[in-house]
Amino acid sequence: MKVDMSQVTKIRITGIEDLDAICVYFEDFGPGRGKIIIECFGDSWANGWGAMGENYNIRKFFLKASNDYLINKLSPSTDEMVTDYSRLDEWLKAGVIELRKDCEIAKDDARELWNEREQSQMQKEVELMRKKLANAEEMLSNMQKRKLMYDAARQAYLVK
Repeated sequence: MKVDMSQVTKIRITGIEDLDAICVYFEDFGPGRGKIIIECFGDSWANGWGAMGENYNIRKFFLKASNDYLINKLSPSTDEMVTDYSRLDEWLKAGVIELRKDCEIAKDDARELWNEREQSQMQKEVELMRKKLANAEEMLSNMQKRKLMYDAARQAYLVK
């Protein structure tokens, strides 16, 4: 077993309204290679870079990178499944038509199923739109908090 020690720079940022203390850890592994960890109230975001460019240490690289790039690299990706209700609707339509053609259901029953399908489809679309709006609002809030943290970390490093 081999144990290595390295020097880590920690910056603690406080005093940001509606945000707990932020700790930013910078660790260089060598020229053009390093890692950053940002921690706020038990949540953390981390990434390492093996090819930042020979003239960069992790702190310089962090200051140079755009917020969009850092958010993409430091935030865990979330795979969200979105149900495609349009395919379900096509399947239900075909099923009602097929049952009616085969005389397995009466005209009135087919009309009732058709109307229920339309109402169900509208309800699903409204619910899906509500979920998308809530997700978008949450994502925007999280992005704004992350931008605040990244900006604060940059500012704290510049002041140091």
